[in-house]
This record gives sequence, C-alpha cells and structure tokens, in this order.
Amino acid sequence: MNFALQKPKKPFNFSNLCRVFRLLHSALFATLTLSAQNLQRIGYLSYDPLKLAGCWHHVDNTGGEWALVGTSAGLSLVDLDDPSQPVERFAVPSLTNNWREVKTWAGYAYFGSEAPQSGITIVNLNYLPDSIQWKVWRGDGFFDSLVVKSHALQAEAGYLYICGGASISNGVVIADLSDPWNPHIVSKYAANYVHDAFIRGDTLWTSEIFEGQFGVVDISNRTNPVLLATQPTPGAFNHNSGLSADSKTLYTTDEKNSAPLASFDVSNLDDIRLLDLYYPSKKPDGEVHNVRVMPGDFLVCPSYRGQLTIVDGSRPDNLIEIAWDSLGTSLVWDADPYLPSGIVFATAKNEGLLFINPPTRTLPG
Repeated sequence: MNFALQKPKKPFNFSNLCRVFRLLHSALFATLTLSAQNLQRIGYLSYDPLKLAGCWHHVDNTGGEWALVGTSAGLSLVDLDDPSQPVERFAVPSLTNNWREVKTWAGYAYFGSEAPQSGITIVNLNYLPDSIQWKVWRGDGFFDSLVVKSHALQAEAGYLYICGGASISNGVVIADLSDPWNPHIVSKYAANYVHDAFIRGDTLWTSEIFEGQFGVVDISNRTNPVLLATQPTPGAFNHNSGLSADSKTLYTTDEKNSAPLASFDVSNLDDIRLLDLYYPSKKPDGEVHNVRVMPGDFLVCPSYRGQLTIVDGSRPDNLIEIAWDSLGTSLVWDADPYLPSGIVFATAKNEGLLFINPPTRTLPG
C-alpha cells in the first residue's frame, strides 16, 4: 500500500496560511497513523473467468459476516468467517450480464442487471448459514411483468428503489417492502434517466448521468416524488453519489475519463456550492467509479485503472488522499466498508474479490 499526501489546492496567502498549516499538520499525522496500520490485503477470491460488478454486505442471524458479490453469472454469497480464506457458499444464477448490483433489506437481498428480462432476483437470507431461497420478481399489480431490467438499485427504510429500468421508467421505481418477499410498486420518479441513487430520510439523491447532474427529490410521500433541485457535476456525467454523516456534503462521481470526485455543500438547496475536487494521485485519468462514505467521513473510492483509494472527507473543502493501492489493471467496480468488523472488500472486474484491513483510528480534529 502506498500513501500520498496531496498539497492543499487553496492558494497560499496571509489570510489562510495558518489554516493551511493546520490542515497539513493534521493530514501528515493521519498519514503517519495510517501508515503504521499499513492497510494490507488480508484475503482474495478469484472468480475467473467470471467478471465482477457491484457488492454489498450482510450479517446473518448468528452474527456471521457475508460478502454479496455481483458476477456476470448472478450473485455470489461469500462466507467471511475467516476473511483471510473467504469461501463462496452459495451462487444464485441469473442471465449473463457484466452489470450486476445488489442491496439488502430485512434479511433479503435484491439484485438486478441490464440483461433484458432479468427482472429483480429476491434472495431470502434468513436461513443462512445453512440455506437460501430465491425467486425472480418483475413487478406487481398494474406494473406486473414490467420490471424487466435495471442498472442499479437501493433498499432503504422499507423501500426498494430501482434505477435505470426499461418499460416502466428509466428513472426510479419505488416499491414498498412491507412484505420483503413480495414488493409492491407505489410510484415512480420519471423526470430523467437515473443511473443510480442515494437515499437518506425523506430525500432521494439521483445521479442523472445523461443530464450531467444530480437531482434532489422529496420522497416524504413515497407515492408522489417531488423534484426540489438539480446541480451540474464537474464531469457532466454523474454516475453515483454519497452523503456525509451530517447530510451537509454530497460527494459525486462522474464516469468520464479524467473526471474528478467532487464535494458539494448541499446544506442549502437554493445555494448548492462546489467545495473541492479530487483526482487519484498515481493515475488521475482513472476516475472514481463509486464513492462510499464510511464512518468518520473517510471516502472509499473504487476507481478505473485498477485503483482503490481512501480520501479524508472530514474537511470537504479540502479533500486529501491518505491511501492508494493498485488491485490490478481492470476497473475496481465497487467497495463495501460497512461490515461490523470494519473489513473492506472490493470487486476488481477481472482480478476478483479482495479484502483489505482498514484503519482502526479516526483522523484527528
């Protein structure tokens, strides 16, 4: 693992010299702290010749940790009882496709792909580690058989959000998960094509990639989403986003060569402001693919050209890379830092599933 301390991008002048010095001192201390931890790989699982895509975490009823991995053949369930020797226990088949995303809610996993007629596969995880059940769902009621594919999906607070679908809407389909095995579609947001979304509370943050912007949607009434604001992103090709712990900063990615990760002040939707830009230090033309915000506002950044980086986002107007590693040469599609153990796992599209020991100390200040 290599570490790179980036110089602040703010100009040096007498009014901010002391602040810059404090930032440099904090970043140097953090880098030394993390270097002592040495973020090393602790496990690896090859899927050759399958390709990998999205991933998510799950903790079963016994406390066992699992990595849920989207592959070109379906969903892989990986037992992390010993993360240095991860073991695939189950594989759920689906139509062949290189795009596969997965999320969980209330002991159920939901995964989809861009393969026509792939629908959404629902996996009952409540019988792990012994067994699983699964079925394919393609909508219900008036929308029966109309959920034919998806690009990404989210599950949050009892609702499933399906992005980039086909015949229903290219926007976001919202389904009630009161019965997790039988979702019920309650509405759709269809202002624009939505590539991915982030949900917190009563707000839906849409990545409207072809419009080159993110959208902010009021979903306090899930049956009637209302657009509140839109904001262009630096690369004009917004792929995904993530919100800070205090909900004041939105981090965005643009899936375009050499495009930066950006931080926006979203505390006032009438005055959204760009705060800072970040490029991976070793291969800045390899853009961040997905940003995942972990506790302490560390930003885990799986990126193009085989890169996985960690960025200090605790000062969103001064993003500082504190760790960089190469996982190969292919796209590092996604990473998940949300297991209770703190283990981070990442999907390198061609190379496989990698497990990394994260920092155990938070940044000072």
